[in-house]
Amino acid sequence: MSFKKDVFLGIDMGTSSVKAGLVSEAGRGLYPTSSAEYPTFYGKNGEVEQDPWDWWNAVVQAVQNLVKNVPDLTERIAAIAVSCQAPTLFGIDQDGNPVGRGLIWMDRRSDHVCRTILKKHEDFIQRYSCNRIDPYYMLSKLEWQHENDIKTYSMINCYLQINGWIVNRMTGGVRSIDITNANLTQLMNVHTLQWETEIFERLGLDISKMPEIVSTHKIVGKLTKLVAEILGLKEGIPVAAGCVD
Repeated sequence: MSFKKDVFLGIDMGTSSVKAGLVSEAGRGLYPTSSAEYPTFYGKNGEVEQDPWDWWNAVVQAVQNLVKNVPDLTERIAAIAVSCQAPTLFGIDQDGNPVGRGLIWMDRRSDHVCRTILKKHEDFIQRYSCNRIDPYYMLSKLEWQHENDIKTYSMINCYLQINGWIVNRMTGGVRSIDITNANLTQLMNVHTLQWETEIFERLGLDISKMPEIVSTHKIVGKLTKLVAEILGLKEGIPVAAGCVD
């Protein structure tokens, strides 16, 4: 008599596509991954954006295809985790709706912010983040938004990373950020593993817009009935915080 062991669903949000695959308890891939692409929008001043609904729709497509191909394995999913490209400047409003597109890691529009505003705080930023100032990080993008797009900044109630957005959708509203993604925001103190309050104070940024920092393996919620029906999975599957890809 065979004993059916648990399997785990891994979802990776890459720069151009999402991949969904199943892994055994021993960490072995059980079936070729299912994937779906999403578009990237480029501007003439270094803008590189993606639509959060494109991320979500691609996840739905990839997981649905996986369920269709291996229903016997997807029936045994014990937990879900999501990894993602990072960092991204993206936020949701008070009701959980996306506020505009996400500015992904490739976006360079905040170069001027780095050379002027953040340059004044360069030594302090390097001490608590252990990284140099660069448009790659969320900090510079957030300061750019605060200075140049205050309407969007004011509408945002909580900033999430891409995997945090997918987790938010799956769990019915959980707002969190895993520690690996928090590290790449350049807003976290790597020594205390908490948001660095002083940089928010220096720049006049609202720290209450930031979600709770959690460990990558922490179960932050469970798959809702509605999303489970959409994906073709069982309701109540535990969802972990995830990590950077």
